[in-house]
Amino acid sequence: IDECEIAGPIICPENTNCVNTHGSYECTCLGPFSPWFGDKCRDRNECAYKNCGVGATCLNALGSYTCQCEPGFRLDRTLGLSGVCVDVDECALGATCPSGTNCVNTQGSFYCDCGHGYHAVNGTCQDLDECATGVYQCDQHAFCFNTIGSYMCLCKPGFINNENACLDRNECLEEENDCDDNAYCDNTSGSYECYCKEGYVGDGSIGNCVRK
Repeated sequence: IDECEIAGPIICPENTNCVNTHGSYECTCLGPFSPWFGDKCRDRNECAYKNCGVGATCLNALGSYTCQCEPGFRLDRTLGLSGVCVDVDECALGATCPSGTNCVNTQGSFYCDCGHGYHAVNGTCQDLDECATGVYQCDQHAFCFNTIGSYMCLCKPGFINNENACLDRNECLEEENDCDDNAYCDNTSGSYECYCKEGYVGDGSIGNCVRK
């Protein structure tokens, strides 16, 4: 006797399929449903193991599921069997950015870039003081001076610029010192010192040496 043919919809619960067997029958869950408490079947949550991909959210439904594109993404039906969510280029679509900024597209969104040397303050771009914020790159023997949209490095006294590096100026070799003719010049980092030669002493004036 084929019980399924005679009373399949009655003897098997909802979301099952009646399968005739030798001398009996059994109720099996339909494809998108899973066994649950005896012969009952409940909806299988496909979102628990289905991957909708980047920019999409899985929405479980009775016996099925759908992939919904998230904000900043759109469905491209030319890709895949049911389409793929791809990034919306808001900049190409004319996204509004304040004057003086550049629109930069990102995955699922965009932002308005003020450009190098500026930062956003209350929706407008203002000069970034690299010296005050510590983002400058100057030699340790240089002063940082902020400029509009940038900054500049100036070597401290006693140092000279050499390809963006500040090197010690040897005042003794360059004769840019106030040492007396009767004194030795000793170069130091960023400066120099005068030492009276043997038989001479300083007279209290800077750099002057007189006989003892």
